[in-house]
Amino acid sequence: GVEDPSSLSHELSVAASVIFYFAVVAMILHSLNMVSGLFRGGIVGEENEASSSIEIDTYNLASATSVSRILASGAGMETMVVPVGESDEKGSATDL
Repeated sequence: GVEDPSSLSHELSVAASVIFYFAVVAMILHSLNMVSGLFRGGIVGEENEASSSIEIDTYNLASATSVSRILASGAGMETMVVPVGESDEKGSATDL
């Protein structure tokens, strides 16, 4: 059988409209990304003073706390956690 030529033109017009609207939405999203990028970050040429380390070296543990709270206070993976009131007696428990 011979296909109806109008169905082929209909399929092409549907495909063309899908591609067109996809391109329009992509351009809008790209434009929004460009505009929001203008207001983000700092200019590369400017000198920004940055500290060499934001992690604290020691963290005094005065009471029971969670690891997430210690990390949120600025402690890093290499921070020494020092229990306050630690006893040097052999076999004694550490007071928290």
